Amino acid sequence: MAAPSSRSVRLRYSLPTVSTPISTRAYLYPRLEPTPALSFAVCDLGCDAGIVITASHNPKEYNGYKVYGPDGCQITTEMTGEIQAAIDAV
Repeated sequence: MAAPSSRSVRLRYSLPTVSTPISTRAYLYPRLEPTPALSFAVCDLGCDAGIVITASHNPKEYNGYKVYGPDGCQITTEMTGEIQAAIDAV
């Protein structure tokens, strides 16, 4: 795997800070991991959700982040709409 850029590293450490309430625990991998590792970790650790930051061989318009639910699968379109509505309400 390629080394992360300095912007990626800053995002990695800032995301748990801005996306979690005080009573929530955030887990970070100590190194780069393939996406399926997040699905496993979400289930294994009993998490409510997981976020993976994507930026690899894909064109930049496909980079961003993916959200996984407590079942370790990507969230549904319905859940995406609920998240977007909560963001828009801020």
